[in-house]
Amino acid sequence: MYKIMFYVGLVGAIIFLGFSVILFVRNNVAKLIGDITGWNAQRAKKKFDKVREEEATALLSVPVGFFEVEESFIVTHTEERIDIE
Repeated sequence: MYKIMFYVGLVGAIIFLGFSVILFVRNNVAKLIGDITGWNAQRAKKKFDKVREEEATALLSVPVGFFEVEESFIVTHTEERIDIE
């Protein structure tokens, strides 16, 4: 009798474990945990900084005649000043 109860409980536990894994993935709980802990924000900030750095590097490789030149600065359409040294 106890063996049957053990095996029924084991099968039930395995079924519910599979069900919980499916719900975890389907409801994107990993993203929720990342949002709560701030891991997603850190990852997004690093990605944003990398893209911004690449854009700044690409901007400096643009021909100088494309922008107005004042002394040793490039003035962009947003009035940002960038060293061209």
